[in-house]
Amino acid sequence: MHKHNLLVVKLGGSILGTRSLGRCLEVLTGLPVDWRCVVVCGGGAAANTVREVQKNSNLDDGTASDLAIRAMGFNAQLLATLDHRLKICLDVDTIKKTLLEDVVTPIWAPADQGDFPGLPRSWDVTSDSLSVALAQALDAPYLLLVKAAQQAGEDLVDEKFRELAGQWSG
Repeated sequence: MHKHNLLVVKLGGSILGTRSLGRCLEVLTGLPVDWRCVVVCGGGAAANTVREVQKNSNLDDGTASDLAIRAMGFNAQLLATLDHRLKICLDVDTIKKTLLEDVVTPIWAPADQGDFPGLPRSWDVTSDSLSVALAQALDAPYLLLVKAAQQAGEDLVDEKFRELAGQWSG
């Protein structure tokens, strides 16, 4: 695998309950042999539940962020259960090893922000920003965000995304 053929794909949690999911997985796990892909799954409905609970409670941003990241891991586990060509990777080192040694597609299932301790633990950093940070850590030249259509006026990415994308060399 050459570095220039590495693609990080953030698959929005909003895609999970759609008919598009199967086709997305087929494309991501069926790339030509000289290309590699790492999948990052958004938190989806579980992360949205954390947001709603936080609005009506005293749940702090750090704890809410940790729970939303666990939702990413849960969704990654769900996708890996649905498609045997996906291999759960808990951290950046395991992803790198999988890219070098396996023919399966790594899917990142973070339990926390441990690989990126410099990022704030808040809603300013979601799976969008974590995808950029991962692409940077893997020295991946390509990042693709796949999301369901949003309503007009909604932000498509989180607050930290633009800053991190500006620092990324991809």
